[in-house]
Amino acid sequence: MNQFHADPRAVAAGLMLPQAHPTDEPRFTDAGLFAMVGAFSYNTEIEETRRLHNLSALSRVLSAAKDGGLDDWAEICLLVLFAEGVSPIDSGEKGQLLAVLCRLVSLSVGRGRMLSLVKGSKAH
Repeated sequence: MNQFHADPRAVAAGLMLPQAHPTDEPRFTDAGLFAMVGAFSYNTEIEETRRLHNLSALSRVLSAAKDGGLDDWAEICLLVLFAEGVSPIDSGEKGQLLAVLCRLVSLSVGRGRMLSLVKGSKAH
């Protein structure tokens, strides 16, 4: 039985898909995957090589998002919010802004490209 469940706050923020049944695997949306990569990029409590791997993935995704129309101010806001340790599932203004910006990155990158960008493979 699956012990990991989609957090209702993450579902409401558009970061995870709702589970149809409690035994279903919880799944991140593209925005949720990006939010996780962003959070790990600035987490100083994880192994340095893992943090740098995530920072590289964050850079690839943001580059693709900028190519897709993401404005510079949005990129700067994202980086500041991640650096401050803001969580996109927080109900405060910063958390809500981060969730919106993560969804905007997902839209700017294009449907189905996030995972390949995070992995570092060519996105089609």
